[in-house]
Amino acid sequence: MHQFHRKSNCGFWMVLLLIPLFTFTGLAQKDFNQEEKEMIRDFRRSNSHYLDGEKLYKKGKIDKAVKKFEECLEIFPKHDKAHFVLADIYLKKRDLENAEKHILAAKQGFKDLQKWYSFTFQQYLDTLREQKDINNEQIAGLEASRGTAKGLEKSRIEARLAQLKSQNADADNKLSEFMRSGAEMPAEYHYIHGNVYFLTRRFQDAVNEYTKTLEKDPTHGGACNNLATIYFMHKRIDKAREYFDKAVECGAQVNPKFKEALEKAEGK
Repeated sequence: MHQFHRKSNCGFWMVLLLIPLFTFTGLAQKDFNQEEKEMIRDFRRSNSHYLDGEKLYKKGKIDKAVKKFEECLEIFPKHDKAHFVLADIYLKKRDLENAEKHILAAKQGFKDLQKWYSFTFQQYLDTLREQKDINNEQIAGLEASRGTAKGLEKSRIEARLAQLKSQNADADNKLSEFMRSGAEMPAEYHYIHGNVYFLTRRFQDAVNEYTKTLEKDPTHGGACNNLATIYFMHKRIDKAREYFDKAVECGAQVNPKFKEALEKAEGK
């Protein structure tokens, strides 16, 4: 059987991981009603359990991680990332009923929290831009004084200029990355859902989810590989070849036996 391939949406996850550092306090004071403010507080309480679970998951302590994710969801049932990781865990265990339950909850949770994500995403971009403006003011002042500075003082000014310009370059990279990713549902949500459909033999639904995966991430090799497999199973050899080649181009691990079977079906 082919191997599933995972590729994360780094920009999106990075924004969300940064949210607890500076965002929710501001959110509780602006643009949200009392009920939403209470939900924000619950999110912050639940997120500590999620982060603990994430650490345990990365260390391979799956059962302990599951417990932490469940504790997170007891406090905040809409925590989409907790549902997403649980869906992935249950998918690997071939507990498809629980995998489907959690990926559906992850997608619904993300939709319910879209207002938060859009607001926090924009706030993060604004913070980066504001920091660049502050840096540019300092750069202008330092460059004006550099002409008359000498010796150690000039060296200090040049070192500070290099530091500020490096910070601005880093901010530009982040702005570019986050503007591309946006506050959209990650491709992996659709990919995991597609895998659930694939393993429960709901192939048209799987195709739909893999197609959505590629709309968000055209380089997702796993989605290409799985689409190739589905089309091959349904004797759509031309489409199977198209997606197989895309999977290879994207660096996905493909099953050598599948390659042989595809070439045989093509008469090679």
